[in-house]
Amino acid sequence: MVKFYLILGIFFQILVSQISDGYYLFSPVISFPEENQLYSTYLMDTSDTIIHEWVHDKSTASTPYLLPDSTLLRPCKVNPPAFDAGGVGGLLQILSWNNDIVWEYHISSIQETQHHDIEPLPNGNILVVAWDRRTQAEALAAGKASHTGDLWSEKIIEIKPIYPDSCEIVWEWKLWDHLVQDYDSELNNYGNISSSHGLLDINFALDSNEGPLPPQFTNPDMVHLNAIDYNEALDQIVISSRKTNEIYIIDHSISSEAAEGDL
Repeated sequence: MVKFYLILGIFFQILVSQISDGYYLFSPVISFPEENQLYSTYLMDTSDTIIHEWVHDKSTASTPYLLPDSTLLRPCKVNPPAFDAGGVGGLLQILSWNNDIVWEYHISSIQETQHHDIEPLPNGNILVVAWDRRTQAEALAAGKASHTGDLWSEKIIEIKPIYPDSCEIVWEWKLWDHLVQDYDSELNNYGNISSSHGLLDINFALDSNEGPLPPQFTNPDMVHLNAIDYNEALDQIVISSRKTNEIYIIDHSISSEAAEGDL
């Protein structure tokens, strides 16, 4: 534990030298927690002074956010996870300044699970990145050239928190609606890859030995989204994919039904 805090201290000395005056918010990730481990989220200034600390009994999953009313929004892990992979979360919480949980909601099932980043919106809603499980039959029917087992696609949902433990889904975008392939001409999503702007080749990892995955690799985690952000001026969402090494911009101004079209 002493080694952990020493490394953390060095990290913040480097970080502080590269940022402007103000505050920063972070939740240390403890990879190998002890039994009954408690976790913390810290609000610090650039002099390494802890302004405030929240204490949690559930491990952090990704980046926390301080909301305008001084409540804390955080994604955290559920145990056991429905999707066993890096960055898995499954539970969203809003905590008061006094560390009381004022809202929490599970997005964790065998079909979908929140993972990695979230994004609070100016209207009080929350954008959530979630894995979207598809069966082997669905993958092959969508033109996947070779795959064994389930396939994890991605989706983005916008939820409106309903206190204390519910929500309303007000908007949704699914990657599965934006796929193209040139493997099977009998399928509806057959097309020319290079001219199919706004669509993702479902076989992007099968072309050669170059790229994020080797040919015929059947890891279910299809694109592995990491970060999400929102541009209020343009009403656009931006997401990043670790496996494709790309970022995608989505028009948030259209309806969920229209979002089933191109990016």
